[in-house]
Amino acid sequence: MSGPRQYRHGRSSAVGCPSRPRADLVRLLLSDLRRPPGLRAAPALLSRVLLHGTRLGPLAFRGEEARALLAGAAAHLTGPLPSLPGAAVGLLLAQLAHGPGWPVPRGGSRSIADALAADIRAHGGVLHTGREITDLRELDGVRAVLLDLSPIALASLAGDRLPPRYARALRRYRYGPEHRPLMPQ
Repeated sequence: MSGPRQYRHGRSSAVGCPSRPRADLVRLLLSDLRRPPGLRAAPALLSRVLLHGTRLGPLAFRGEEARALLAGAAAHLTGPLPSLPGAAVGLLLAQLAHGPGWPVPRGGSRSIADALAADIRAHGGVLHTGREITDLRELDGVRAVLLDLSPIALASLAGDRLPPRYARALRRYRYGPEHRPLMPQ
């Protein structure tokens, strides 16, 4: 990759970021949105998400590198691309990459799992690991169950314990982005 490309309208950018990252965009995207930290960034965010979340997005770039970079960042969202949520995720990751850096927890990703487990234990929960569960009936009488499963595996594990319509939807689940090019040619 030879560096950032020029936008067709002259601004230097690799993925819709101005040459200086916008901290206000990052704060808005990371806020809980019920009480946003200010809406000054909202018009810029809205215009970029609407552009990059549609098939028009690639037209804003001159080179394949910038298109691929934004598509790669947006693909962190599981779902069809292009999409408005994918554009928001892609723009957030691009802003973080060009500014303060990638959000990596102290101690690595493992620290997130450790913190969640510690919180469960602090509230009286018990974790059982290293045991394969093949049917949810094995957990009868347990007050709460947390599962780390794919939708299809959940349908299989639950058997007839789920409403039929929901079980069918789980079994029809398609993994990852739809089977079409991320960016139009």
